[in-house]
Amino acid sequence: MNAAGNNPVSTLGLTDRRTWTDADGNGSPFDSAGNLQFNELTASTSTPTFGKNIATAAYDPDVLDGWFKRGYNMEYTVSAQHQLAARVSISGGFFRRSFGNQVFTDDLRYDQNSFDGPFCITAPSDPKLPGGGGYQVCNLFDLKPGPLVAQNSLIKFSDSVGGETNIYQGYDLNLEARFSTGAYLRVGVGAGSRTFDNCNLLNAGYDAISLGVVVNSETYPGDGTKYCHREYPYRPDLKLVGAYTLPLDIQVSGTYQFSRGVQTGGAGPAILGTWSLASASFAPGALSNGVPVNSTLGRALNTSFNGGTKSVQLIREGLEYGEFNLNQLDLEASKRVRIGRYRLRGTFDLYNVLNSSWPYTVQNAFSTATTAVWLKPTNVLQQRFFKFGVSFDF
Repeated sequence: MNAAGNNPVSTLGLTDRRTWTDADGNGSPFDSAGNLQFNELTASTSTPTFGKNIATAAYDPDVLDGWFKRGYNMEYTVSAQHQLAARVSISGGFFRRSFGNQVFTDDLRYDQNSFDGPFCITAPSDPKLPGGGGYQVCNLFDLKPGPLVAQNSLIKFSDSVGGETNIYQGYDLNLEARFSTGAYLRVGVGAGSRTFDNCNLLNAGYDAISLGVVVNSETYPGDGTKYCHREYPYRPDLKLVGAYTLPLDIQVSGTYQFSRGVQTGGAGPAILGTWSLASASFAPGALSNGVPVNSTLGRALNTSFNGGTKSVQLIREGLEYGEFNLNQLDLEASKRVRIGRYRLRGTFDLYNVLNSSWPYTVQNAFSTATTAVWLKPTNVLQQRFFKFGVSFDF
């Protein structure tokens, strides 16, 4: 990654746009010999960096030189298995993985004194928000108004400003039994948790960028947790697998899975509420779709810095998982027939027997508009269906 980021070709201006005037009327910017007629092209004003190496972000030499500079992760795993009885055993394990040598992008134009804040806004009233909404979301910052100078960023180690935390850990427990009658049963519970903390990056300014995303400094009501410290608690999943052979050599099997809440993708499951507000919404008395924002900033946002909008997280990650849980049951029946050295096997599979419509992803963009689709499912578990199959071995 560092080698690619320092490749001079990646900073080379490869495109150029110029106004062309057909001075000689030949319908082409080239003359009869195939030479480009520069007198027919105006000076390049829209792409002045054409053919030049202009880098807006440099790497701290400490990131590039010396030993032990690459990103890494360390994992510790412990597991054990114990036989409880004949053909019955229990096993379990725990793992913990931590990441190190993280880097972030520090825009050297700004520090903490370059921003106004902290300020607050008021979350809209909505029965789906924690406590019905109406609470304050605080510790927000915005760049002070002023002339915008050329970008000058430095990519450096997070440890230079206090470091950041990225830990993934989990456990699993399994009970397995094989009976003399040919039956088989396995029950397992697994869970994982994730912790991110890049609050120290705010020491470099409220514009610090980690993993391509600006570090969010806002705090949530109630527990005062900061967005830059995100924890996904353990969320156990249950899986059950069983099989049994009936007379006439008919084998039936099934799997059952239970998971709590929805999956929004990314590092962990949670219900999110991302409220995107236009710059003018932060001015005194401003509304967003008729709803008062009640910003304490005292002015509109600095559009030259944030592009005219600001996203505010109304729900702490890992707090809400939704009211829908996964309950999925799949069944299979199969029959084998032997004819000499040939084998014929027929199967019948029935998926999602309970016909669960569990939504595993939902819309996370919050809105107060009448056309809002917040928490609307974007993907749901496939409906109940069945499948026949035949295989012939020879």
